[in-house]
Amino acid sequence: MKEKFLATVRKLEIVLLKFFVAVYKQLKRFGLFVQKTIWPRWQSISKTVGLAILAVYLIGALVFGVRLYKQKRFDRVDLFASYIYPFPVANSGRGIVFDHQLQVWVNSSKKFAIANSVEVPADLGTTIVEELNNYNMVAQESDRRGVSLTAKNIDEKFDLTIEGIGTKEQAADFLKQMYGLSLGQFKRLITPMILVEKFKENKFAQVKVSHILIADEGKAKEIADKAKSGENFTDLAKQNSEDQGSKDAGGLIADGQYLSRDSGLDSDFEKAMFKLKVGQVSDPVKTQYGYSIIKIEDKKGSIDMSYEDWLKQLRKRYPQHIWI
Repeated sequence: MKEKFLATVRKLEIVLLKFFVAVYKQLKRFGLFVQKTIWPRWQSISKTVGLAILAVYLIGALVFGVRLYKQKRFDRVDLFASYIYPFPVANSGRGIVFDHQLQVWVNSSKKFAIANSVEVPADLGTTIVEELNNYNMVAQESDRRGVSLTAKNIDEKFDLTIEGIGTKEQAADFLKQMYGLSLGQFKRLITPMILVEKFKENKFAQVKVSHILIADEGKAKEIADKAKSGENFTDLAKQNSEDQGSKDAGGLIADGQYLSRDSGLDSDFEKAMFKLKVGQVSDPVKTQYGYSIIKIEDKKGSIDMSYEDWLKQLRKRYPQHIWI
């Protein structure tokens, strides 16, 4: 019984061996056939196809390059092409603005304008690329001065913005309809703005300020003299100030928040308050509302100029070029 079983196994081994030998011979023949016949043709075909693809790509680059650099076109087809062709459109220092960034901004701005029946400015592309250059400058200066964004900073600001619209679903629908953007695209779009805001908070001069508003110039001078001679400024404000918004707080503006040069205050008031030192009281300053006696409660930040003036100065450190 055992011998019959072993004999059967040997016969099976011989059959399998012959089968695998036959398969090997067929594969070898097929391999030789491919090597001698198909492979040379495939190499020729693949080379032709590759050259054709390269030619189409280069022709497309020429067409869309002309549309961008010469015609300044920002249609949907140009947005699609910007995913394929990484054309640079501007730089500031080592920061480069690529066409795709510009196309996304322009297309979303155009969609918003159309949705709100607002005329699209003829120089929209140039205006946006200048702003993108500014963002690149701020990014480089932030890196130089040690100001950085964390994922938490971005998420918190993004969530705060979305909350102003509604639920995430409502926000997604709103952004799609008004800007043609997804939530992710919108988040990437506002990230440079968040960095600018953080840089301003950390580096720009800001003050906590109190004031006493008086309509009559003579009375304002009398109260200013009292404040300068040491009388309590808070009491003088509560007793005399005609600014009902800050009077009860002892003259403290904006509930004691830090204010910068672009806080929307009267321009003469703003100029005067940034000239003062902490604790110093001003002479009456004439504004559109009357005469203000100003006192600086606290001051922080080292960049004591407007954001626009600072950008002008920054362009000397990071020279700009725009190619469209």
